[in-house]
Amino acid sequence: MNKASTGAANSSGEKNVLTFLKQENIFANKPIIFDVGAHTGQNIEQVINVFPSAKIVAFEPSKTSFAVLQKKYKRNKEVQLVMKGLSSKKQTHKLFANKAGSGLASLYERDLSHTDLTFSHSEKIVLTTLDSFCAEYMIEKIDFLRMDIEGHELMALQGAKKMLAKRSIKAIQFEFGGTNIDSRTYFKDFFQLLNENYQIYRILHNGFWPIKEYKEIHEIFYNTNFLAVMRDK
Repeated sequence: MNKASTGAANSSGEKNVLTFLKQENIFANKPIIFDVGAHTGQNIEQVINVFPSAKIVAFEPSKTSFAVLQKKYKRNKEVQLVMKGLSSKKQTHKLFANKAGSGLASLYERDLSHTDLTFSHSEKIVLTTLDSFCAEYMIEKIDFLRMDIEGHELMALQGAKKMLAKRSIKAIQFEFGGTNIDSRTYFKDFFQLLNENYQIYRILHNGFWPIKEYKEIHEIFYNTNFLAVMRDK
């Protein structure tokens, strides 16, 4: 069921998500795509390959990783870079990591002593909410919201309650796994928040497994990606 296979887009099935959304005509001709936790732009490249006309808004709060994004995309007018993270409220916070620019950087000081990793590096970052950002930039809809923010995905969705209530986000991809142990969040939280308006799928390396009802067995803390697609009214 694709547990613990989020390291590479091909093996995790993430690359297939964009192709699936394009084939199903989920998006408009010029989709608006939010990449939250953009790191150094790996997913941005995939989006550009599948949706060359897309408007991409990339959030990355780490100073080191953001500098890489600027170098790559500062001349691309279709990529808006935002040196902030998303959460349930506006605030400053510490970002913890095992080293500067790490892909494991998290708002939670994770205990990974069992893997011989220590989150000894930290930096102060700025957090905003998706609702306030969309209001400020007059963004009325998001075609695809992709989140890889190391256990903080639920808090980011809680900061998007207005957009969710208006059914203004067509598809959402989020990661669930070991980081949710540190953030003390559960798959049940995501299911209860999204299930009414979205069909939720576990992303497999070769397809999608629909989750029609919540079961405790879904609480598997190996990294897995999920896709939520808006239901028809």
